[in-house]
Amino acid sequence: MPYNLTHTLYLLSAWRYIFRRVAYLALYGYIICQTMDIAAQAIDCAILSDYAVCDPFADANLLNPTWSGDAAAFIVNANAELQSNGSGTDTIALSTPIGSSGVPTEWVIKVRMEFDPSDNNRSSIYLLADQADLKSPTLSGYYLRLGENGAADAISLYRQNNGVSSLVRGSDATVAFAPDLYIRVTYNESGEWNIYTAAVGGSYVLDASVNEPVPSFGASFMGVWCKHTATNATKFFFDDIYVANPPLDTTPPIVVGVNASPNLVSVAFSEAIP
Repeated sequence: MPYNLTHTLYLLSAWRYIFRRVAYLALYGYIICQTMDIAAQAIDCAILSDYAVCDPFADANLLNPTWSGDAAAFIVNANAELQSNGSGTDTIALSTPIGSSGVPTEWVIKVRMEFDPSDNNRSSIYLLADQADLKSPTLSGYYLRLGENGAADAISLYRQNNGVSSLVRGSDATVAFAPDLYIRVTYNESGEWNIYTAAVGGSYVLDASVNEPVPSFGASFMGVWCKHTATNATKFFFDDIYVANPPLDTTPPIVVGVNASPNLVSVAFSEAIP
């Protein structure tokens, strides 16, 4: 085959393009991996966007966002952590609004307990609640329970509706011994919940999944709930709380049916029309 300078230059150009694309994809993949690796770290609200709640407690108060409930039973300590500050045997809770536009897609929270949890000393992370008072007997919502008797304490997702029923149980012993970890929960429009855990500075690992579509919620809240004896009244710690905004509904409703009579026309849409 005779030598063809144009053909050679074309091949060199093509290989140069392929090399650049491979290098870019490798770098992009490295960046993604690095991002996932540092996911279980302190949050920075300044670089995050589109959130309903973002609170690393760096402002040393319960005002931004506003937390309500048993405020006198909690403090923000010198390490910028939300810490229980109760006394005796009690149940204490705090909540903050997360809006009324739908179900969030992601929750992140750091939890530390300086004791081995039990049924009398445990915490719950309310992901969704229809009331600000997380101790209300008529509350409905979804929460994670951390703590039970024995040494097999798992993270369990519960649905609460004037009572309690367990939805899914994670891996045994995940929070059995003085837990100090990040928890990440995701939810999608198909009703799938995924619970991930990570050691501080580590990478998230899937702990449990369940399909449970959330019914319609109005005003919603999230928060923390603690049950303690006198010995552990000040040994619950929470930090780096993040709740993503619900996804925007960008799909317009469509007409799915029309019924007509001499005096009335009824039009059915694919979703509720406010």
